[in-house]
Amino acid sequence: MMIYQTQELSKHEIATVVETAEQTMWTVSWNSTPPEMQQALSMHFASVGGASATVIEKFPIPFFNRVIGLGIHQPATEALVDELISIYQQYDVPWEISLSPLALPSDTAEWLTARGFKHTSNLAKMIRGNEPPPIIATDLRIERVGAHNASVFAEINQRAFEMPDWYPVMVQHLLKQDNVYGYIAYDGDSPAGSGLLMVSGDVGGLFSGATLPEYRRRGAQRAIMTQRVRDGLDLGCRWFSTETGEESPQNPNPSYHNMLRTGFELAYLRPNYTYQPAN
Repeated sequence: MMIYQTQELSKHEIATVVETAEQTMWTVSWNSTPPEMQQALSMHFASVGGASATVIEKFPIPFFNRVIGLGIHQPATEALVDELISIYQQYDVPWEISLSPLALPSDTAEWLTARGFKHTSNLAKMIRGNEPPPIIATDLRIERVGAHNASVFAEINQRAFEMPDWYPVMVQHLLKQDNVYGYIAYDGDSPAGSGLLMVSGDVGGLFSGATLPEYRRRGAQRAIMTQRVRDGLDLGCRWFSTETGEESPQNPNPSYHNMLRTGFELAYLRPNYTYQPAN
């Protein structure tokens, strides 16, 4: 039985690792997007009370219009919640607050529901220490992304996540950042899957894991995941974080099980509280 090094962390430290990794990803994504694209999409970013608030007014889905990190770096207040609401009232988009169950104070969720937020879904936030990853058997070849195949990585993500035409441009600019590393799984010369590693201090965030439908069940996701962990260890990472949808008997999630097999454990299920504007 594996003894997880995350047992060394307090609950607050676990929340800080997994929430900060995600906040860093969104911050770098917004900052690396070209100004003309930000203007065209009406993209906005704000840091309020230690929380990160992102907006893409021209793409009104909560995934891109949301708050992360509320109550993690400092306790939330009702005034802070109202300040976030006032920010999003400038834009006619549905948005959400992704609230860690370890956020302080513990009654923050009650403040949200009292203001009209609805609990719509949960996200499984995952964490692992610096234990060596397992060896994954696959007939696919894993290659680090460079200038020659950044567009291939972006196209895999666009297709797998069903994103609009502007999304690959955003991804390619993200891949140019010094602390961002992309990976592609190839079947011969054909791209099969992708994954991204973002390093911030001693934490590695694993994001954008995607496998094209025709290449599933061939070990692409686990192979890319373990490669990112190995490279992250070489870069000095002590902790790793990733995320996926909630596992349930009605909606089994293969990605969740791949993460468990790769040494991750569940940090917690994080609820999303969605606010739907009247219009």
